[in-house]
Amino acid sequence: MAIDSIGLQSNPQELKTGWIASVAARTPAAYFGMVLGLVGLGNAWRAAEQTWHIGNGVSEWILALAAAVWAILVVLFAIKAIYAMDKLVEEINHPVQCCFVGLSGVATMLIAVAAEPYSYAAGATLFLIGFAYTAIFAVWRTGSLWRGERDPATTTAVLYLPTVAGSFVTATAASSLGRVPINGVHLVDGV
Repeated sequence: MAIDSIGLQSNPQELKTGWIASVAARTPAAYFGMVLGLVGLGNAWRAAEQTWHIGNGVSEWILALAAAVWAILVVLFAIKAIYAMDKLVEEINHPVQCCFVGLSGVATMLIAVAAEPYSYAAGATLFLIGFAYTAIFAVWRTGSLWRGERDPATTTAVLYLPTVAGSFVTATAASSLGRVPINGVHLVDGV
């Protein structure tokens, strides 16, 4: 094992792939929850700024921060998929952490809502990517839960995340993009 400049022993795999791959391998999908919170805060500020007719500086800075966090997490997950596939598979197969993987699609749809005032095409594209990922993941994850091979002790509210959060955000984002017919369908799916 090699010892780095501060006296810590490095993992040999870490030396081959670099520190960014090491960071990516340890980044959980639950971090996409930060994007959900930031977009929610940014949209609340957008609504307040429109309601009280004040400048739109605060909301856009918060939404820009949300987009930056989202972009960093997407890059880290792509790196994780390439250099630490075993960690990604371990997370997907975990009885609780598995459902947080669906947040990446939900976060993408929320970034689409943030981008829509600047570029409808970018917003619509991000929405379609996020929707496709969310729908596929929710069907796959829920289907695997229905097989009955689950320990009842690991049953938590996070199991609803791929379907319920995905459906509610799909309805919200579709509405924001002017897609009302799909809106009602996915809102009912979430309930």
